[in-house]
This record gives sequence, C-alpha cells and structure tokens, in this order.
Amino acid sequence: MSDTPTEHLGLRDYPEDALYGILSFLPDPVAPVHTGDGPLIARRLTEQPKLTVLKDKGYERHGWLPSTWVCRLWRSIILSQKWHHVPLVPRSDMSISIIRSFAPLPIDLYIDEKERELPDSRQAIETVIGLFGTRLHAIHLWTSGGERSLDDPVLFDGLRAVQTPALQKFYVHCVESRLAGLFGGNNSVTVVIVGHSPGVPLPASLGSHLQILDLNRCKVVNPSALQSCAPKIVCLRDCQGFWGRDEPHPFIVDGVPMFDPEITDGQQFGIPIKCHLLRVLRLFSGSLPSAEVLAAVGGQVSLPVLEELELSGFIPDVERVFEALVFPPTASVYLSCTYGFEEVDLSSRPLVHRLAVRYSEGDAVTSFSWDTMKLDVKEGYFSLECVSARGTLLAISFRDMMGGRPAMAVHRRFEIANSFLGGALAIFADAQALSVYSSIEFETDWITGEQRRCRWVEPAAVHMMAITDLALTPQAAKHFLEYCEKQRAEGNTRDTLSQLERLKLLIPSPNDTQYTSPLGRDILLGLRAESSARETPFQVVFDEGVLGEGEMSSAEDIPEE
Repeated sequence: MSDTPTEHLGLRDYPEDALYGILSFLPDPVAPVHTGDGPLIARRLTEQPKLTVLKDKGYERHGWLPSTWVCRLWRSIILSQKWHHVPLVPRSDMSISIIRSFAPLPIDLYIDEKERELPDSRQAIETVIGLFGTRLHAIHLWTSGGERSLDDPVLFDGLRAVQTPALQKFYVHCVESRLAGLFGGNNSVTVVIVGHSPGVPLPASLGSHLQILDLNRCKVVNPSALQSCAPKIVCLRDCQGFWGRDEPHPFIVDGVPMFDPEITDGQQFGIPIKCHLLRVLRLFSGSLPSAEVLAAVGGQVSLPVLEELELSGFIPDVERVFEALVFPPTASVYLSCTYGFEEVDLSSRPLVHRLAVRYSEGDAVTSFSWDTMKLDVKEGYFSLECVSARGTLLAISFRDMMGGRPAMAVHRRFEIANSFLGGALAIFADAQALSVYSSIEFETDWITGEQRRCRWVEPAAVHMMAITDLALTPQAAKHFLEYCEKQRAEGNTRDTLSQLERLKLLIPSPNDTQYTSPLGRDILLGLRAESSARETPFQVVFDEGVLGEGEMSSAEDIPEE
C-alpha cells in the first residue's frame, strides 16, 4: 500500500516559522540565475514605469517579496553570497529576524505609497529603517503623484535621523500622470499637476557613498542633507525644493508643522551637491535651477567629468541653464525645448549663440568633427541630431505649445523651425552625412495657398558643402529636387551639394506602390534628371524600411514609365 499523500501543500500554505525552520536545515542549493524571466529578485523597479495600485497577488511581478515567498527563495540567494541587492518589504516580525540573520549583506528597500499608508506596514518599515539603516544600499520610494494638501505628512520623516553611511542610491518614483509625456519623444516633459507634491526627507547622514539621486514629482524638504554628497548620476523631474526655495516648506511631525532648521535665510538658493564627480545630469521641466539659484553660485557651474547632459523645459529655462553649465565638449547633450505662440525667431535666441560658441568657435573647431546629422520634421515638432567622429551626440528638439491657436499659428511653427535651421546648420557644416525625415500632411494651405514646409535645403546647400551621403523621405526628396530646379532656372551653374555621392530614398523599393502615382513617378524621374545634369552623378539607394537597405543602383536604373 502506497504511503504517498493524496494532497500536497504548497509552500505558501506552510506557516512562515515552519518554512524558515525547514530551510535552515537544507543543504546549500545552487545559486539562482536571473535571466529576466525567472524570479524577479534583482529586477529594478524602474523597469516597471507603469506601476499602478498594487494587489497582494501582484507583488512578485514588481519586485515585492512577501515574507513567505522570501523564505522560499531567499536562502539560496544569501547562502550563495552572489546576490547583494535584495528588494524587501517587511511585513512581519519574522521578516525582521531574517534580515538580522543575514547581516552584513546590504539591503535595497522598496516602499510603496500604499504600503506606508497602512499603520502596521508603516511601523514595520520604520523599524527596519531604524534597525538596519547602516546596511541600506538603496531606497526606492513610490508615490502616486496625485493632488495633495499641505497637511499631508512627508514620506517617512524618520529617515532624517537614520544613519545611512553605505547608502548609494536614493530614488523617488512617481506613477506617470495622464498628462505626462504630453510633449512626446524620449525627452518628454512631465506636466505639473495642480496640487502639492509629497515632501521627501533625505537621511541627514548622507555622505560620499551616494552615487545615484533620482527624484520624481516630489519636494525635497531638507536639501542641506546633500552638502557632503558627490553623486555620479542626478535625475530630477518636477522636483521642488532641491535648489532652495523662497520660503521654508513645512513638514508635519505628529500633526505639528515643522521647518528645516538647516535652511537659513542665507542658504535659500544654491547647488546642494558637489559636482566634481557628476557624470550624468538630467533636469526636466519643473526642476531646472532658476536665475536666482545660478546667480547665487556666480552664474556658472563646473561639471569637469560630465559625460551626458539632458535638459528639458521651456526655451528660456533651457537656455539659462545650458549657458551656465561648464562641461567637457565630449559630453553628449540632449536638449528638449518647448516654445509658445510669442516665439518668432529662434536664430536670435541665446541657445543658437551658445551652440556656436561651444561647437564651432575657438578651440572647439579643432576638437570637433561632425560625421552625421539627422533632421526630423513633423507638425509642431522638429529635431536636430548630430554625432561627432568621436561618438559625441548632440540632440536638440523643439515642440510648440500653440495647440488650439488661430490658423496663423501653423505658419508660425515653420517660421520658427526655419529660423533655427538657418543658424544651426552653419554650426555643423562639416557633417558628411545628412538624413532628413519630413512628414507634413498638407504642405500647401488650402485656404491661403501658403507653403507650410521646413526649408532645410537652402541652408544645407549654403553651409554643408562636405555632404557626400544624403538620406531623404519622399517629401524631403521633393524639396531637394525643387530647390535644384530653381537654382538652375536662376542661372546658377554650381551643383547643389556638389560633393554628393549617394542619395538614399527612404522607401522600400523603386517599385513601391506609392511611387506608381504621378507624384511618386515625378520624384523618381526628377532624381534621374538631377543626377544626369550634374558634373558628377550620384547613386541612389532604396531603403528596405527599417530592416536594412536594398541594392545600390545608379540613377539610370530608376524605372521609367
């Protein structure tokens, strides 16, 4: 007769103390390998940007480890001594005893806003912070980003008194609001929602070990805690209080409004961190330092080892900060600007002047050689991206805020784009490859008959004499051919972009269905005519969509009607 039980209990059905006792006598298992599809023990919460209200059964998916699940897998992690970053939400006394038994391994602490609102969970988390602060390696705070009142308590104000000498990473994550990313793209700008961001205290003992500071949609209530920190990565998005404030912001302790005693009238504005080790700086809308902050530090901020800079906001704010930062010319720069209806001429903006000083004048001329340039033009948006010979990237994008304005705003958009290109293409004149993506649905106003297009060809023909490779969408190719025809009609004998050797049409093939239309046929025939009329014909490449490029052919191989 078999002794096999008819019913098997799952690990979750055993009491935690029983599981812990059983696991403590098991032989050492093989260390788990994180493949991305297995246990989410080491997965960063930042890989889950769409985190919403969590349910108990979904904690593992977001890196949360209920204590029973911890007991099942944690032992192999600890005994193998190969996993040093343990996401943890303490939920019982057993969890705290387990943490204590695993000393001195460092701890990554993940705290969700829903967790902190539960009295038992809040008390347990504060206990862990108090008992194991010296072992904290990273702190992740999640907030909902919704509206708040000034009476809301700050998140875990007990952090102020915690000794965290080993803390290397401090994050405040925020669930994106429905308006976030309104401006699109990788350099999207988060719209500030009416209301008050949660107050976030920083441990007063932060020191030189802090390497990453990533704050989203919050108010720093004690920025002076950072005065000894020299982080390598700083990312601020809609973060108030970081650079100082006009008046002290109250935080609530046991229902009593308090103020940071370390902020005095003489320390209202300033740079709260040391910048000599900063390698990555990302400042988004709502977090750019004000003119008062920059004036308080003498108008300039030195970033001697900076490798990547990203600024996002309205043009005057981005210009002000970009002008004040002093960093190596080899640093990659991402500038995402928005402009309003009042903007007319970007070529006269300080930003263009600053770009010229940094990249085309003085010592920059000998240290820089731009290889490729990409221009992307859409309704209400255009961007310029350049890559240097040494791999330095400069990306500048502009997005208008003229939605819902009169029809003349549509024409104003192209005036602004054209004014910027007139100055910018002269700065990067040594680029040898240019790609232009133009996708304007209606280039001719059906009421006024005015042209609505980005006039990139003329400044490119005037300034970018070294171009040998050109990649164009059909619309951009039409602009190129029309300009060449106009130049010949005016008696100009010099070829447009005379060094051109290859032109890539960003279409699947010369037999693509969109080119069986009269307009498509005109573009293909125009390329043949332009190549034949040149002193040195160019070749044509038909792009294989996003997968690759087709065979190279001479212009004479373009099919005729």
